[in-house]
Amino acid sequence: MHYKSSHRRSPDPSIPNWIILLSLILLTFSCLKKQPTDSDLDSNKIDFSLKKIADFSVSSANIFGKKLTHLFIMSDHINEIDISDPSNPQIVGESNVLENNRCYGASAVNGYNIFVSLSCTNPPDSIFSLQSYQPYERAGQIGNIPEGGYDMVLSDSGTRLYVVSGNGFFDNPPKVSIVNVSSPSQLNLVREISGLPHDGFCGKLYKQDNILFANCWDDGVYQVNLLTGDNFKKFIPSLDESVDIAIFDTTAFVANRTEGVQIVSLNNPTQTINQIWANRNSTEYVNIFDNFLYVINGSLLDVYSITNPATPEQVFESELPGTGRNPLKIGNDIVVPVSSNNSYKIVVFEKQ
Repeated sequence: MHYKSSHRRSPDPSIPNWIILLSLILLTFSCLKKQPTDSDLDSNKIDFSLKKIADFSVSSANIFGKKLTHLFIMSDHINEIDISDPSNPQIVGESNVLENNRCYGASAVNGYNIFVSLSCTNPPDSIFSLQSYQPYERAGQIGNIPEGGYDMVLSDSGTRLYVVSGNGFFDNPPKVSIVNVSSPSQLNLVREISGLPHDGFCGKLYKQDNILFANCWDDGVYQVNLLTGDNFKKFIPSLDESVDIAIFDTTAFVANRTEGVQIVSLNNPTQTINQIWANRNSTEYVNIFDNFLYVINGSLLDVYSITNPATPEQVFESELPGTGRNPLKIGNDIVVPVSSNNSYKIVVFEKQ
């Protein structure tokens, strides 16, 4: 009977002993390598914090512009408030140029001029300009703006004003008027852009380079290239609701009310690439400052890092003393207008 002999295989004589020894040493050090601790993991967290430093009462939550450290607020009159010291805000200007007639509309500030679009009985539906310093005298005016103006944005040069107006529910189809404001005392209508949903309502405008976006609530987002003379076309075919939009590089963040924030690539807007679910069913305002996305969810302010825009990371949350509106950045501070039971406040956060 034959048995197969067994023995240990001898090392390959072609491999020098010093290489084998070095491999064993490296393997030992690899096994002893320090594993990451909680403090190591914490060091990878994004350094971001806001501290509430002030809140004060105002006549309206309609902040329509800023100039340096000054806010302009419109209700039945115009207030200019200096918040260079947020703990001690000062009203530095006030005007009854609206003739004490509470209206709804939109406004914008450009250097030394204020542009206002109103819908009310006195003055009639119109766009007019004011000087942005006392006594806030009226300069030019254009009338016949159907249903007033719901929002307006200025061109980068400050010589063109884009105003969305009209309401399909009242047989005035929405449109955008382009107004030449290079001479505030002589406002001239350049042209009107159609293509928005005929029986709908469009509220918030957003301009990115030469593209103008219109948020048309239950009809989604529309866009137009301002250089081509075309009309509006739907931007995101699959999205049927939009109240606000903010853009970072080639990524759009769309406030979708009951479904939070939809994230869409500008290069392929046929579908969403991600979603930020709202903590409350009222996501209506988004804005971007310094690579951070600010989201107003009813009475919550949420902040997300968008270093990687497709996968935002929440870095901050704060309860507001009422329903928040569009946040603004003034210097190093974040300013949020708030309304609650017919009272209004401005909440100021300082970035730490």
